[in-house]
Amino acid sequence: MNSEQPDRERLAERLQEDWEALRSVGDLFTGTALGYSAEQLRPGSGWPEDLQDTPIILAIDGPSIALTVAARTARDLALVLTDEPDLVREVLNKAGRPEVPVSPDPEAIVDLVMSTERPKRWIGLGSADHLTQVVDSDLVGRLRVTQLQVPSGAAPILAAAAAGRLALDLVSANPADGESGPAVAIAAALLLPFVDFHQVNVGVDESGRFQLQHDGFQLWWGITKEPGALQAWVDRAIS
Repeated sequence: MNSEQPDRERLAERLQEDWEALRSVGDLFTGTALGYSAEQLRPGSGWPEDLQDTPIILAIDGPSIALTVAARTARDLALVLTDEPDLVREVLNKAGRPEVPVSPDPEAIVDLVMSTERPKRWIGLGSADHLTQVVDSDLVGRLRVTQLQVPSGAAPILAAAAAGRLALDLVSANPADGESGPAVAIAAALLLPFVDFHQVNVGVDESGRFQLQHDGFQLWWGITKEPGALQAWVDRAIS
């Protein structure tokens, strides 16, 4: 780090101090624009967790563009759960990630999750099967899940989030992004700026998919709105 680069830790401390100051001052000016701004900071209950450098578990159906993107961009990728371990192993090796273990068994997360007290990031692509197999375990409270819209099986996941046992964010692939669309979950978990998040009320439809529902549980739900932003990132990752 040269002398002109900001100290990231100090910058984070200053941002947190400003955030806490705004919440405190807002209490003195209820009914004003300042008070309203302060209220918008309260739903999250506290300063966001620092998930930088925490291990990433990727749950994926099989080989895909998104898998290659994860291998190339997620340096903290620590485990891939999949029902096609041999094919996924080949992709990871070609992407220069032979050190990342692959398993079809969700129980493979136990040692990783228990290795430290820090939370672990979980990126779910495709089926929710792997997550539903661990959602009732004691381990789930240590996961910070970014889940792509699922074809079915959303009910137990949403129930765990509503009960306060699971930290869950949702993302949807933008149809305009084509085959690269599912990579939005990786971009979201890495906090890339082109993923737009909004708090919405979420329920489950008859097919077991997440849906917007006026009396549902409030979650953050993200999508890419800027045309081409995701594709440009994906292209750089796989080139």
